[in-house]
Order: sequence, then structure tokens, then C-alpha cells
Amino acid sequence: MISKTIYDLYMDYSIHQWPILSSFLLILSFIVVPIRTQIEQEQLQLHSVHVLMRHGDRTPTHFYPNDPFQDVEKYWPEGLGELNDHGRLRIRFAGEYYRKIYDKFLQDTNGWPKQCLSSPAHRAQETANLFMESFLNNTKFSVEVHQDGKMLSTGVKCPLHDHVWLQQMNSKKVKEYLDSKRNYIDYLSEKTGQNYWLNESNTLRNMEFLTTTLEIERDEYHLSVPEWALNQTIIKQLDDMKRHAFWFDWQPIEIQKLRIGLLLNNITEHIRTMATNDNNDLDKNDQRFFLYSAHDVNQVILLQALELYDQIDRKPPSYSSAIVFEHYQTLSSMTKDTKHFIRIIYRQIFNKFIPPKELSKFYVSDRILTMNSCHDEFKNEKLCSFEEFDKITRPLRILNEQEWNAECFEMNHITDQIIANQWIIILTLIFTIMMTRYYFVIG
Repeated sequence: MISKTIYDLYMDYSIHQWPILSSFLLILSFIVVPIRTQIEQEQLQLHSVHVLMRHGDRTPTHFYPNDPFQDVEKYWPEGLGELNDHGRLRIRFAGEYYRKIYDKFLQDTNGWPKQCLSSPAHRAQETANLFMESFLNNTKFSVEVHQDGKMLSTGVKCPLHDHVWLQQMNSKKVKEYLDSKRNYIDYLSEKTGQNYWLNESNTLRNMEFLTTTLEIERDEYHLSVPEWALNQTIIKQLDDMKRHAFWFDWQPIEIQKLRIGLLLNNITEHIRTMATNDNNDLDKNDQRFFLYSAHDVNQVILLQALELYDQIDRKPPSYSSAIVFEHYQTLSSMTKDTKHFIRIIYRQIFNKFIPPKELSKFYVSDRILTMNSCHDEFKNEKLCSFEEFDKITRPLRILNEQEWNAECFEMNHITDQIIANQWIIILTLIFTIMMTRYYFVIG
């Protein structure tokens, strides 16, 4: 619009009224038009997609002592902690939906997935297989699902994690929060038959387990839970404790690095490989869609580490939700320069309705998340340059399994050193006492 206005001025006044100004405006119009054209022709193109997805709906993993639904064969024939029918339906829908929105991109690039990574948990592996079966429907492609516990499971033994977590659970802020809920926890201990104060370090996590079990029994399976579990005040308090359990559990930076460092590095290096090669250098068959099948805790840790958790109201992710990293590149037809950007999407798949004992339909909700620490000229577009993303995530990344082992088991080395130092002190004291007695006798 600017160049057109200048050109109009030139045509209207250049010959008769503004001979000097008209010459200036004519020159300026030739400068502005190419700039405008360059911006218009700099297009954003999708380059790769990385999806960290939570598994589908599942059966409980824990029961409380007075739980009336502990008969696994009767109430949970799939087994404990396994996908249920509704979860399988939701995952299949997810596969269809992702195929729909990324189909053209994959057709154009032939970047179909060849393998995906999963937590060792069976529900996560089944989620990956069902998703890919639906995602690749009517194609000739198939996918191998590989387990990676250190990357995608928080249950893999890590002494440093345990040490930091125990310090966190014994911190003043956690104890003050638990004290504020003492009356409710006492009440729930009485009703459930479980003493939640027996090991105070695990109190908050056990409250989260109780909350999730009741949500499954009451809200999804519509079982006749005890009357106290229907009380709205109790439901509200349990929900608050569940949120705080997720918030406190994974808040320490050391834990965040140990539990999502390998994942962040995997995503970043995939993007870097594509960003450092132009389209001509990339193999036409290079994989451009990557799935990581995991758990809500993986997503919470990642969101906390990237300072995005507040943008989803610190609410634990729902079943089949995903954190999607879309990698874009811009290509200018004028300069032939390419730039690379990341967009982060929190994608949820909700039930449209859940009539008792009936399977529901679904709808999708996308929320674009903005990294507040990412400062570049495209922030208003909710994009982060790859250079900035790389810089921000660098302190959180772990390069490989060897580095993970070294950091995780650092606590063992510290403990060994403490024990060694204690023995040195003891032996020194013994030697000092013996020498003192010796000189006393000689004297």
C-alpha cells in the first residue's frame, strides 16, 4: 500500500507541480516495492513435527485399602494400568486427526514415520501402535516402536533424582502446604483405611494416586463409589492436592534435566540436522514426523522446564493430550536465505459427551504456547527462532545415555566419598589415640 500511494503521488504531481519531489518519490517507489515483494514472498513452510503424547484412558494403578472395586477380574479385566476401550477409541481418533492435518505435508515430503519411541509401560507401547495403525491407514508404511525408559519413563532408577526429590518433599513449602490440608488428609485416612501420614515424604504423591483412582472409578466408569467420594468439597480438595503433587514433584531443575534432558536433545538434534541442510541435501525419504508415547508426568516436566506450565493453568494433562513441536522454515525468493522457527502447541482431545457406559465422540482443542524467554522478531506470531530455542534448552539437555548415567549416579560417587572421608577421620582418630598412649607410656 505504501508503494502504491507513492506511485500515485508521482503520477498526479510529477509533471506539473513537484518536479524535484517527484523525482525523489519515483526513486523511493523503486526501493519500497522490492522490500514489500520480498516480505510477501517469504513464506513459512512446515519442515518437521515432533509429538510428545500421553497414552489413552486407562484402568487404575492403585487402590486404597477400603476400595470396594479391588476385584481386578470383575472390574478391570484389561489389567491394572492398561488402556481401556475408551482409551483405544481416543487414540485411534488421534491418529486419524493427526493424519488429516499433516497428510499433505507428508505426501509432499514423503517424510512418513519409520519408527517411534515409547515408555516401557505397556499402555504407552499400545498407544504408539494404535496411533500409528490409524495414522498410517491406507499407506504402504509401517512403524517400529522402540522402548526408551531413560528418555520417557520417570521410573528408571536414578539416585540423584531420588536425593533431590526427597529434599523437595521435606522442604518448608511442601510441609506448609500439607499442614494446610491436614484436616482433609486426616479425614481421607479414616475413610480410605490408609494412613497417609505414615511416610510424609510420600503423602502428596499418595493423595494424587487416590485422586486419580477415584476419577477413573467415579467419572469414567460411573461406579457407585462411597458417599464421601461424591462430596464436592472433598473432590475440590483432592483436585487441588493432585495439582500440587505434580507441581512440587517435578519442580527442581535437577529433576527436570534428568527426566527430559534426553528427550529435548533428541528433538533438538533432529531439527538441527534438518536446519543445517537445505531441502536439496535432505533425503526425500527422511522421517519428518516423530512420535514419543509417554505419560502425563513427562509432559508436566517438559512444560515446567520450558516455563510453559502456567499457560495450561498447572493442570495435569488429559488422556491423549500432546505437546507438539512444529518446525518451520522460511524461504525468501529474493535472498534465498532460510530461517528456522519452532511453534509449540498443547493439543487436547476431549469427549463431546459421555453417557453412562457408552463410548463418546471427540473434539480437538489447540493452544499455542509461547516461551516467554524466547525473544525474537517473530514472537508476536508465537514462533521462536531455532537459534533461540537451541540456546534456551541447552542447559536442560543431556547428550546421550552415558552422560545421563554419569549425572544420575553422581550421588553414588558423593556417598562413596562421604563414607571414605568418614573412614579417614575414624582411622585418624584411632591413630592419634594410639600414638598419644604410646608417647604417654614412653614418657
